[in-house]
Amino acid sequence: MTTLFDCALNGILLSSLNERICVLDIREDAPKLRTTALSLHPEGQQLLRQVRESLTLHVDFALHEEDPILRCKAMQTIHAWAVKGGMLTITSRAGQRLPVICADLPSLSGEDWTEKCTLTFQSTRAPYWEDANATTAAGSEVLTLNVPGTVETVPVDVLVINNTDETINRLTVRAGSTQMVFEGLVFEPGSMFLLIQSDGPLLAQIDGDSVLHCRTANSADQLLAPCGKNCTAYASASAPLQASFTVRGRYA
Repeated sequence: MTTLFDCALNGILLSSLNERICVLDIREDAPKLRTTALSLHPEGQQLLRQVRESLTLHVDFALHEEDPILRCKAMQTIHAWAVKGGMLTITSRAGQRLPVICADLPSLSGEDWTEKCTLTFQSTRAPYWEDANATTAAGSEVLTLNVPGTVETVPVDVLVINNTDETINRLTVRAGSTQMVFEGLVFEPGSMFLLIQSDGPLLAQIDGDSVLHCRTANSADQLLAPCGKNCTAYASASAPLQASFTVRGRYA
């Protein structure tokens, strides 16, 4: 059945689960924001900070199956597909994706087989649409990252390979106006340093072992690149190293 709207979780289309499914609409709520403000005397407020807490989408569909047994089986398949969550893509946002969990499952009427059903997905960890394809810059010199998107900044992941003949004890990684410095490392020839922050809590590892304890106190909390413009990125140590910087543009 051909539909104007459709969505996929981890690459699997909702409409592909059963030929009787017809996606009717995809509705995106306004982002939920949290504002921190300071009360002023005698009245008014000074805005201190505003962050996006979550983004919610509702997928309306019909299951045009009159047989109640087949209808129930089809809905069980839909539930199993939705409850896993993952990366959501929709037809109206080509080339973008959203990390989601399933926030609400549709109910099922045994009698009204023409009813509208609704799936609800919510994004909280990184509640922004982001590029499905990452932007990457790699090399041993100062690099240029051209990051798409409409938000202010996005986190940058870094891969550094020690392709020298010496053990590195101090490493600096920088993107835009932010940098992190790691001291007291044992970064041996042939080893791999990873800085990952786009998929959850900050991780810094050498060959799978954490080196977060080596990050200096004056390092930035996050390595960030500005969206919609070019920025420099590099990894520096006592010898030139091969580095790769990866980022996904995000959209407000």
